[in-house]
Amino acid sequence: MIVNTEDLITGVAITLVGGRHLNGAVYGFPIDGMMELLDQPADFIQLVVEEGEFAYVSKKQIAVLRSSSRLSGLRFPALAASLHELLDLPIDATPDVVRLAYLDRAARYNPAQYGGLTLPEEVRDYLEAMHGALREAYQVYITPRPT
Repeated sequence: MIVNTEDLITGVAITLVGGRHLNGAVYGFPIDGMMELLDQPADFIQLVVEEGEFAYVSKKQIAVLRSSSRLSGLRFPALAASLHELLDLPIDATPDVVRLAYLDRAARYNPAQYGGLTLPEEVRDYLEAMHGALREAYQVYITPRPT
């Protein structure tokens, strides 16, 4: 989910089933809305681990999810640059280079291309999440900004 700079984020601390710990932030949920976050129909939670860097965490792997007031209330700068990060491109890449890289990466993560294969549900969910994130980031990138 690509959001604009005015959206508030909530810091979270996640302990996975295997004991690994993740810290980051989620968009669109207040500090007391962790149950609502888990009740969403998606199988993955999009976790902001650094500015413009995301991780997708399977809800099935979460043992403990806590809000973390230490990170809550922070605002990240504009995330239009996140497309460059998703595509592994420098921020000064030309629009033509960005477009070609986007088309290549979007095709690679498009779940439809694997339609003939039996994929684990988690893999299919990951492909759908990445394809959606790329699509949303590209929309932000190509949307003209008011001057």
